[in-house]
Formats: sequence, C-alpha cells, structure tokens
Amino acid sequence: MSIYYHPTIVYYRDKYLPKDETLKEKFSRKKEITFIEYMQKRDEQEQNYKKNKPVLYFLLKELPIAVDGWLDSLNSIYLVFKNYFYPYNVVKCRYLNVNYHDKDLVMEHCVLELLAQFVEKEEPWEFEVSNREIAIQYEEELYYREKRSVVWAKLKKAYYFYKHLEDIADLQDQKKIKRLYNEAVMNTVTYREYLWT
Repeated sequence: MSIYYHPTIVYYRDKYLPKDETLKEKFSRKKEITFIEYMQKRDEQEQNYKKNKPVLYFLLKELPIAVDGWLDSLNSIYLVFKNYFYPYNVVKCRYLNVNYHDKDLVMEHCVLELLAQFVEKEEPWEFEVSNREIAIQYEEELYYREKRSVVWAKLKKAYYFYKHLEDIADLQDQKKIKRLYNEAVMNTVTYREYLWT
C-alpha cells in the first residue's frame, strides 16, 4: 500500500490540514463554481498551509510523496533485475526465429503463441471435452448471442491451426493460410476474456 494513503497519515492530514468542505459541497451540490475554479481554490488552500504550517505540510504531504517515489524506484530496479533473469513479458514464438522482423507476422504469431501457451500450461478442461459437454455446463452463458460452446469451439480451432501450422502450410495455398491466420487471430483476440481467468 502507498505510504501517502496510509490510514495514520490520512488521519493526521485530515486533522491538521483539513480540506475546505464548503467548497467541495458547493461544487458537488449547487454547481455554483466550475471545476477549474474549485481546483484553483484548493491549490490556494494548499499554498496557505505550506506557508502557515510548513513542518506539518512537509511531514504529512511532501515526505510521504518522496518516500513513495523512492520505494517506486527501488521496486523498478527490482523489476528490471527480475525481468532480466526471468522475463515474463517475452513471447518466444515457436515457428519464428529470433531475427524475424516482419511485424505483421510477428503480431499474428504472438497472439496465437499466447493461446498455445495458455492451453499447454493451464490445461483448461474446455479443450478436452466436447462442445455438447460445454453447452450443458454453460447452457445459459452467451457472448453476443453466441453460446459458450461455440466460443470454445472457435478457440480450439485457432489453437489446433497454430499447433499444426507447419503441416497445414505444406498442404494449403498461401491465400487460404492467410485467411485461416486472420480467423484464428480474430477469434483469439475477440474471446480472450475466457482465457487466463
């Protein structure tokens, strides 16, 4: 939790640096002042506290912000080292070598590779059972008037297309492969909310 919003600091900030509630109420109820005027008056009030109670203002406002910034910096350094040794945001596409640079194809492969990793690592039961069993399990769940079993059938089709991509590429012409690619990517992106939950 952020130090700036720690309950003790918030309590003392409200006690020693109270907000002008009349301004807030005026703004929220009667709309007599505009939002910009309200924010300007709040800034003026902050400046008055800074002049009249500098030590309290420093301890309750500026110091927690500085500590939060310092902790965020430490956390950033930790994440940099962690991601260097254990990169979670790197997608290694099984059918592309590391020097491949055509971004269209890289995007398509990334989407389908993430689907493949989801299926192979998390092993969702929807990929093992029939559409009929899924329909019985989720008979009332719809996605834009599509039954859940239809959604999972489309995701299965995208997964098996990508899994056997090299075999399919040998058998089909390039136009058909491109159409199948587009369909698989669109289905994966459209129904991604059913993955990783």
